[in-house]
Amino acid sequence: TISRTISFLPPGEMEGTLLRDTGYDWWRKIGSPKYVCAPMVRNSELAFRHLVRRHGATLCYTPMVRCKDFLHTPVGERLDLIEPHPDDRPLIVQFATDNEDDFIACGIAVQDHCDAIDLNLGCPQEAAVRDHYGACLMEEPDLVRRIVTRAARELTVPVTVKMRVFDQDDARTVAFAKMLSESGASLVAVHGRTALQTHHQGECRWEAIGKVKRALDIPVLANGGPIRTVVDVEACLKATGCDGVMCAIGLLLNPRLFACNMDTSRENRLAMLLEYLECAEQHKSTPARAMRDHLQVMLRDMICPTFYRRNCGCDDHKDLWNMVCSSRALWTAWQCKQVALTLAWRLDHPLKPETPPPPLKAIKLAKGGDMPAWDDDGCLQQVSGSDEDQP
Repeated sequence: TISRTISFLPPGEMEGTLLRDTGYDWWRKIGSPKYVCAPMVRNSELAFRHLVRRHGATLCYTPMVRCKDFLHTPVGERLDLIEPHPDDRPLIVQFATDNEDDFIACGIAVQDHCDAIDLNLGCPQEAAVRDHYGACLMEEPDLVRRIVTRAARELTVPVTVKMRVFDQDDARTVAFAKMLSESGASLVAVHGRTALQTHHQGECRWEAIGKVKRALDIPVLANGGPIRTVVDVEACLKATGCDGVMCAIGLLLNPRLFACNMDTSRENRLAMLLEYLECAEQHKSTPARAMRDHLQVMLRDMICPTFYRRNCGCDDHKDLWNMVCSSRALWTAWQCKQVALTLAWRLDHPLKPETPPPPLKAIKLAKGGDMPAWDDDGCLQQVSGSDEDQP
């Protein structure tokens, strides 16, 4: 196995150059992680990363951040987009762009807070095509080569890349991955679907990922499945020979997946949701939309009326589902937790609170996380000593 040590100063300035590890030297230094939480739009935020690390994840990516969004954010607020934390390592920050200057600028801004900077060549969505980032850039290898080469030379941490496979053209897929490695990438994560297979449609071609792994001398991660259990994880590792498995949907559905916990019962998922919300309460930077997303994923088949109607069930919890799906109802971890506890109370779950949670109307009004006073109908009561009482 070949490992490389690359200077991050321009050629010709080698005297006194600091060196950094890349490839397998870097990979071993961060612990040779095998179980990887994928970059997700919004949903691999710090609270969720802490949750999956508790249950076996050994490497996490931040949510995908578009470089233009990062650079348009006030300097003092930029790190809030990735939420760095000393206990959240190893960590790879993923950016999406088609501009090499922007990628370098973003990388420099975060390189002291992470273990690598990743270039997104995997997003297949229409927004990515429209704004010219993600998987569509795989059709422009010269542009990608310039971005990766500069990043490998100028950043103080390794550059990594997440890519997809080409449609029934494994030779082209391997050649593209080789180009990334030769340009200075220290790791390549390969999703086994093409750019046209959006929303996880169609077959995930593990055999194509395996060909990339056998052709490169840097770490390779396998992505795509479906990966729903640790049995699937081991099957993917065996089929591809990769250094690790990157998982997204499987972890959203079961954050304990890497811990060999295959209990996806409603009781267990509600317990996982409450554990996640405890993490969100600890990390005040957790975005409200991320919390609502996790509530929707974990509670869908428990409280979604559409799901129940399709399965000839009831919609007793339609009020909870409407609240979870509203962009104006839930803003804090406290509110989200009260919704989960309300469901636990209704289901007589072992983790239900000793006393009934507040009425939903009161939960919705408590945006600051302070429990208001309410009557039996969930209406706010006058609070003695409040601002309204002052002259």
